[in-house]
Amino acid sequence: MLRDKNAVPAPEYVDLYHELLCDQMLLEETGSLFLTLFESVDNEEAAHRYKELYDVRVRLQTAIAKTHEYSLKIIYDEYSEVQDPEEDKLFSMRGSLRLKAGQIKRRQVKNTALRLLSVLDTPEIHAVIKKQFLTAVNATDRAAAFGAWLNSSAAEKRELTQIYMEECKKDLVAWEAFLSAVASTDAPDCLELVKLIESDPTFRIEQANDQRALYGAFARNRKYSLQTADGLEFLKQTIIRLAGINEYSTVGLLNAFSIIDFMESEYYIPMVDVLVTVAESIDAEKSPSVYNRIIKLLVGAPKAVKLYEKEVKGISFLTRTESA
Repeated sequence: MLRDKNAVPAPEYVDLYHELLCDQMLLEETGSLFLTLFESVDNEEAAHRYKELYDVRVRLQTAIAKTHEYSLKIIYDEYSEVQDPEEDKLFSMRGSLRLKAGQIKRRQVKNTALRLLSVLDTPEIHAVIKKQFLTAVNATDRAAAFGAWLNSSAAEKRELTQIYMEECKKDLVAWEAFLSAVASTDAPDCLELVKLIESDPTFRIEQANDQRALYGAFARNRKYSLQTADGLEFLKQTIIRLAGINEYSTVGLLNAFSIIDFMESEYYIPMVDVLVTVAESIDAEKSPSVYNRIIKLLVGAPKAVKLYEKEVKGISFLTRTESA
């Protein structure tokens, strides 16, 4: 599917996935995490084609959802039973833990079905996602619904995001999870949402938790932070700003560039240019960890650096370092 953009998942795969998701006895034992579709492959040459890997995952999910939409809705409903908060009191501690384990597994199945249905991006599914978000009695269901909502084209997306943000502001743990969820979203307007949160007075760039949750998550969201011009520019400016505030967090953002030579050559020059610009914009003596990390990243990307120096300019500070 990576090689051929018109390829579709084999019917046998689609049906097997559905069959496993319908196996109630199996899922009661295992939960549904083993059905997670990861954006990863073992082939090193393809492992860093982030946008394409994301597209393939969506194509897989879409094939499953379109083929078995009716069944997925039934699965979602069957695993959406409302739990009585007083129910735990009827069990011993050991029994209560068993009950909670069962509830967790059921939530996994329900949210797996929701994630599959959400790729259909229809008004009907938007209503299901919104209902779960507004009525969720646990953090897992709330987070799953919010993630699906962020990735949707629902007209109320910004409004609901603002509502959830106001709620999360009241708790530091919830706030950090909210920032990470926004910056990790697969939605095309990911950067716009990040900027929206960044502009809110509650966001404090000098706070390590806020740095890590918003900027760190966005940097790791490489299909946007590295593979789009706007995302790369935003990441560059953020690194420059953050270098004088918190070197540790800044180095964490720079780690997103550790795979330059493994990416496709079209990204070599833009990514090397970001590192060169940052190195030339910061004070090496005031931010030595950041400066030295950039040097190591460039030394570790000889193919990209060679192309950059051929097409753009020589990297003088790198030459001086190698001579020393």
